Amino acid sequence: MYRLELAIRSEPQHQLLAKQEVVLKSNFYSRFPRRTLAPAFHYHHRFMPIEIFAIPNQRFTVFRMEDNTIRWTGSYGGSNVTAALPIDNERCVILLDRTANKQEVFENLLCVDSSGTVVWKADLPEKPDVFVKIAIAGGVLRAWTWSCWMLKLEPQSGKVIEKQFVK
Repeated sequence: MYRLELAIRSEPQHQLLAKQEVVLKSNFYSRFPRRTLAPAFHYHHRFMPIEIFAIPNQRFTVFRMEDNTIRWTGSYGGSNVTAALPIDNERCVILLDRTANKQEVFENLLCVDSSGTVVWKADLPEKPDVFVKIAIAGGVLRAWTWSCWMLKLEPQSGKVIEKQFVK
């Protein structure tokens, strides 16, 4: 007699993230041994990314992956996106590729809403300059510039909380 087992295990790891594993086992090959086939097989269900922010008219979407990293697809205003950090379901901080614009002053750090409207643009500490990296932790947005400034910004308004030279 052949046996087939199905087990589904789910472990909540985060409110937006749940780990699921689906395992199928069979004893079919143990009755009919073959050198190239294993006695049982396993099927592992892959976690699907969760959409956490989108601008449909720009075809720009941000996803949370199984390992809690953020990924995105698309561009904003025809410029490549270097980083995207959703503040909530309605707004996202976007860092545009610094090579996308040849102007001397390029304010490439902005917050947009789900309709694609710019909520705020971060002011550069010096001119010419450009933002190169962003991170968010503890409700504070950190932004680094090409000229070695690190700014702490309030994510809701883009106001500078602190400015520090970090070279």
